[in-house]
Amino acid sequence: MKKTWNRFTTWLFAPTGREVDREVDMINNTNIYYISLIVGIVQLISLTIFVIINFNSLGKEENLNPFINVSLSIVLCATGFIISRLIRKNEELFDTRRIAVRAFFIIFVLLLIVWGMFASVRTFINGAQMLTFYTVELLVVLLIKFKPVLTGAMIFGSYMLFYCVLEFFIQSGQLNFYNYCMLAALSVTGAVMNYRLTVSYIEEKNKANRLNDSLEIIANHDSMTCLKNRYALNQVIPEYYGSDVCLAMGDIDSFKKINDEYGHCTGDEVLSLFADTLQKYFDHDEIYRYGGDEFLILTRGNDCSGLSKKLSALNEEFGKVKIDGKDLKLSCSFGCDSGCPNDLTGFFDIIMRADKKLYMVKNGLATE
Repeated sequence: MKKTWNRFTTWLFAPTGREVDREVDMINNTNIYYISLIVGIVQLISLTIFVIINFNSLGKEENLNPFINVSLSIVLCATGFIISRLIRKNEELFDTRRIAVRAFFIIFVLLLIVWGMFASVRTFINGAQMLTFYTVELLVVLLIKFKPVLTGAMIFGSYMLFYCVLEFFIQSGQLNFYNYCMLAALSVTGAVMNYRLTVSYIEEKNKANRLNDSLEIIANHDSMTCLKNRYALNQVIPEYYGSDVCLAMGDIDSFKKINDEYGHCTGDEVLSLFADTLQKYFDHDEIYRYGGDEFLILTRGNDCSGLSKKLSALNEEFGKVKIDGKDLKLSCSFGCDSGCPNDLTGFFDIIMRADKKLYMVKNGLATE
């Protein structure tokens, strides 16, 4: 029994995250925006035609009632359109004024339902069908998405209120209570299912987006150092076309010897510590693990002299690194070059020149 009750309360209150609620709010605002716009335009055209046709007899009761009904709907649509448009232009309101935004949704829907009742009662008294109320309810079921408990209260409550108005105030006696309740129940069920399907879609979409983001991070980053990899470098190269760039290619001196003497675990730790040292001197987006113990630094401009000074300071700090109390006498070497690449070939020419200068540094040759 307790399990059934828990399922019922979960279904009724439909717990969702803030991210999902925000997207539902955005959908509701968009739907209200277009409902107000389309219905308002249609009603305005209808009112214009009606006034032209019945210009000389607008004062008559049979013409005054539809004139009032349509005028009220235009006012309501104009208000809804203006407010929803303001919200669309200031999306931060979905976060900073979340309660006020939702209050607007609820008030707009309630006013729409009340107008539907008012218009249908007036047409019903004049012997016409009550299509306006049922049309409004259909719009709410299809386009407005509230949590089940609120949806149920608003839709079923409006049906019951409208029934009471017709039966006890107008005393029509023409409504089948059983059929009427079934229609109300079906409307609530439809609205709740619409909400649940929307929430389910949003949750699955967000889950897929998070998975894609994770896969993109994995594809673009080295798992050991958490730096961007060569694949990530290839993605950003076109952003540097036509711009001055200063590029440094470097590696850890005698890294193979470190692996041979102290083991690969120590070698991996040296790589991670080197990556940490690099990030003290350069932005994360400027550093790439090019492969093995090779790292590439990419900056805008052509100040290779300034870049070399930073690399000298980096080398000095890296030399002070100790692992398990051992002074491994660590050091690194870099070769720098600059240029203004216009295409992929031009960019890789700079890399090759920097790599060549790295080789010269390793062998104690001049790098001018």
